Amino acid sequence: MYITNNKILLLLFAFASISFIGQTSKITGDIKDEANGLGIPFATIQVKGTEKGTTSDIDGKFSIEADKNQLLVI
Repeated sequence: MYITNNKILLLLFAFASISFIGQTSKITGDIKDEANGLGIPFATIQVKGTEKGTTSDIDGKFSIEADKNQLLVI
């Protein structure tokens, strides 16, 4: 099988594109009570449609990884 430089570049581009499509981002935030502004401890945060989730800490802060097009359910 003979592979040209153009085919190699095309394959490299395809693999690079695939890795960018599925990239996740670390999302951090605070969950606060609207009435008093205090953090809500142990709230559940889940990536919608998945089993990936976390809970907020004692001050209402959380961190989770998700794709940029996914929704969080709190």
